[in-house]
Amino acid sequence: MPDIGRWMRWALVPLLVWGAWALFTSDPADVIQPPDVPGSREPDAFLKDATYLNYDRNGALSSRVIAERAIHYPDADDGELVRPSVEIYQVDAPPWVLRANRGTFELKTDRVYLEEQVNAVGILNGKHPVRFESDALDYFSARRFIETDQPVKITSDRFATRATGLSVHIDQKLIDLHHDVHSVVQP
Repeated sequence: MPDIGRWMRWALVPLLVWGAWALFTSDPADVIQPPDVPGSREPDAFLKDATYLNYDRNGALSSRVIAERAIHYPDADDGELVRPSVEIYQVDAPPWVLRANRGTFELKTDRVYLEEQVNAVGILNGKHPVRFESDALDYFSARRFIETDQPVKITSDRFATRATGLSVHIDQKLIDLHHDVHSVVQP
């Protein structure tokens, strides 16, 4: 009976010699490079105490985004924010102020997404401060519009309301509550 182990060793020797020859004689340009992984992102800027200003068509300050730290990704022209604050200016009232622990921004769509302990304070009808809290919300600076589909708690000196989903039209001074609205109103 032939020795199979001895035969296998002699069969592997030419394979190993060919592999070594191919490794040392190949051109590095012939090596197949892995394709760029979709979603791989390299930041081009890290900012501390970042401020982004947005102006209206007349050159007046419309909103200001402030963050302890910001990271910008050039491939999608977006980024991340640490402890962001958004100030939305109005002609006839103090600015709305939105704060959160984290956020993201998209410069192409003028969108700021805030998450984790989001708080907002604004004035309705020129005199009543309104506060709301949510887990997340979007601010669209071009439309001057705030929106969330998350549960929200809204309080004022005259009412307390809970709802799921909210839209705030800053210039129209209008708040739309989407559903599951429960409110207590003080006279």
